[in-house]
Amino acid sequence: MQGIATENFQRIREAYEILSDERKRKIYDLYGMEGLQSGMELGPKLKSVDEILKAFEKLWQNKREKKLSDKSPHTGSLLVDISLAEMFESRRKGPTLRGY
Repeated sequence: MQGIATENFQRIREAYEILSDERKRKIYDLYGMEGLQSGMELGPKLKSVDEILKAFEKLWQNKREKKLSDKSPHTGSLLVDISLAEMFESRRKGPTLRGY
């Protein structure tokens, strides 16, 4: 009887050790006892097909935008000085024929 009790105690201790360790519990849930005994590890979470396609499209869009910005860098400025007073003053005086 003592041998059976010792064996059961060992199994309970082993189960407690697995269940109390989150990493071991996840490996056990995915791969079973063989996964724990063979030293398997958890990898990154796999994504769904839709998530992979969205990520690919985003990378592709970023690549196209970078390619376009490399071709035409926008490193300039434009300064416009508009006097609305002059524009309204010329309208009050009437139409003018410039260049004739």
